[in-house]
Amino acid sequence: MLANSKVARQVTSRSKNPEYKFTESIESFSVGELAAPIIVFGDMEAGTVQKDMVEYFFENERLPTELGWSKKTETVTMGEVLRAGGVIRRATSLLTSSEVTGHTSLRRGLHGT
Repeated sequence: MLANSKVARQVTSRSKNPEYKFTESIESFSVGELAAPIIVFGDMEAGTVQKDMVEYFFENERLPTELGWSKKTETVTMGEVLRAGGVIRRATSLLTSSEVTGHTSLRRGLHGT
């Protein structure tokens, strides 16, 4: 869901903003923004986060202790942060493999023939 919202926001911005730019440094920052809720509130191994925790945080502008969240007891390592970022990068990538899959029988020429 986080990844889908990121891609949708980028597509919308690019289609409506003639001055849109999205550089590699902006991409890195964007990935970090999306990885943060996973790192702070979620399960870094699974790359998931409970929606209610994220909603509570943004709607109330405070940590979701009322929902049972508590500070992690272990220090988060740089490796874990990079892994969470990798999860986001893979989930937001629009690249596909070079193998043709899916609707090959429906493939048509430029003019529908």
